[in-house]
Amino acid sequence: MNTHAGIGCQSWLTNTTSYVFLVNSNNTLNIWWKDIDTNKTSTPEHPINEYTRAEKINIVDVHPSTSLGYTDFMIYQTTDHSIHGANITWAAENTDFAPARDATSSAIESASSDIDAWALQPQDVAIGGTHMAITGSTPVSGGRQELLFYQQTGDDLRLGKRDAGGGDFSFIEVPLTDEKIAKAEV
Repeated sequence: MNTHAGIGCQSWLTNTTSYVFLVNSNNTLNIWWKDIDTNKTSTPEHPINEYTRAEKINIVDVHPSTSLGYTDFMIYQTTDHSIHGANITWAAENTDFAPARDATSSAIESASSDIDAWALQPQDVAIGGTHMAITGSTPVSGGRQELLFYQQTGDDLRLGKRDAGGGDFSFIEVPLTDEKIAKAEV
């Protein structure tokens, strides 16, 4: 395991499957799953209470100190400092990339035409090893949106927003000054 990269996790409810995603020593992102429902019978294909690698997810050339996160899309940074998102099916031993949606966008390049994934454009590249966070929110106007936070220069905070159904990210600089941060510190 690469001890410089972040570790991400995802789980739902009790007695279900939990997931951890991490970067290995070859800078390949892998997902591991663990079914914790002890009422099920363990099989070689589907062990119970044992972390097992999802064989279909192997994302190469991941930045060695990437952050990892998940809300609708698993986010990660590649060695060229670009930020990517991939929609994952989360299905234990059948975990895979979700199939592509019909929506396309000029600001989002699909990593492959047959999977639901995106990469930010070159002008939106981040500093290497940036800390990232992704979350979802419901704006007053309704619908659902994705919010992506990261740093582009090191002393900034960028916020990318887009509709959760796809489309362009729009970016703003979050106006945090040293003075505002100092006042907020406890």
